[in-house]
Amino acid sequence: MRTMMARTAWRALAALHLLLAAGAVLHLRPFPPGSLAEGLLQAHAQWSGVSARYGLFSPTVRPTVRVSFDVGLEPGRRVRDDLPFASDVVNQRVHSPRSTVALSDVQADLARDWATVMFSRHPDARSVSVMVDELYLPAMEDYRVGSRPMWAVVYRAEMPRRDPQPRADAP
Repeated sequence: MRTMMARTAWRALAALHLLLAAGAVLHLRPFPPGSLAEGLLQAHAQWSGVSARYGLFSPTVRPTVRVSFDVGLEPGRRVRDDLPFASDVVNQRVHSPRSTVALSDVQADLARDWATVMFSRHPDARSVSVMVDELYLPAMEDYRVGSRPMWAVVYRAEMPRRDPQPRADAP
């Protein structure tokens, strides 16, 4: 009797997992954003790996993504920077931001953080343009008739330098 109850419980958990996984893959959002239930569903999707968008075996392979920065110096002078770091792991995370940038509620914060890094690297900068480009690969049939891969800007934010405001208690 106990074995049968345990087996039934495991089957119910497996069925629940499959339902949650299918919902995540289909991008179903049955609960309001920011709710506890929505948070639990997102946690399950992250934990189980169903939120990863692997295109390895897909007929439509996910495009490559790159992040670049156009730093505005004195009038008429601009510098292109791609935010390289000494660590390959950090570089991979910075230059593979598609899943993060796709979350519209963090785009502006992420762009501001990246711009802050650029302002610290280029102290004389007046503005920083944060650009996320995606490489669109044509289908093989289209490639055969002349279509070629092309980069397209999927996100762009212009961040002007903000001079620090004097504190009210400063002399």
